[in-house]
Order: sequence, then structure tokens, then C-alpha cells
Amino acid sequence: MDLKHGKALITGGSSGIGYATAQLLRDRGADVAICGRKADAVEQAAAELGAIGIVADVSREEDVVRMVQRVISELGDYNILINNAGFGSWAPLVDIKADDFRRVWETH
Repeated sequence: MDLKHGKALITGGSSGIGYATAQLLRDRGADVAICGRKADAVEQAAAELGAIGIVADVSREEDVVRMVQRVISELGDYNILINNAGFGSWAPLVDIKADDFRRVWETH
């Protein structure tokens, strides 16, 4: 598939599935922006991928607004969104504290 007109934003793009997805999209010709919470990981991944790296926590609305504004500013817009950022809290539901459940929900 030719993605030479693709402009992608990938959350959680500095490692794992997000990184691999960013790499695949770049290999297919898309312009790519990735985000993650850890600045050093985002900067390294962006340099390796030839992508725009943005430090952002997707559970924080102000980070998301800033991230989207930067992607639009640098890419002109975007037409691919991969919502990959996520984490889990592994325990029986009755043992999960409300704050922990909320953090998972806000990220996803």
C-alpha cells in the first residue's frame, strides 16, 4: 500500500507496537508524528524513525490539545490516527481502586 499522502499521528509511538506501526507507515511513505510520556524515549524513537517526536501524556487534555496543534502545524493536518497509548491495572475488578481505574480509562 502506498501511503505517500499519509500523515499519521501515533500515540504511544516510542516503543513496542506503536514504534513498529510508525516504522511501517514511514516505510510505506507516510509522514509520521509519534508521542509518548518519556522525553528520552520519544526523542530517540523519533530520530530513528525520521518522525516528529512529541512528549505528551494522552490522559491530560492540555497535552492532547498541544500535541494535535503541533501535528497540524508541522504536517499541515493528519489523516491517520493510531490511538496506541495504553497500560493496564491487573487485578480483580473489586480490588482496583477508583483512582487507578480512572487513570486507565483516561489514557485509553
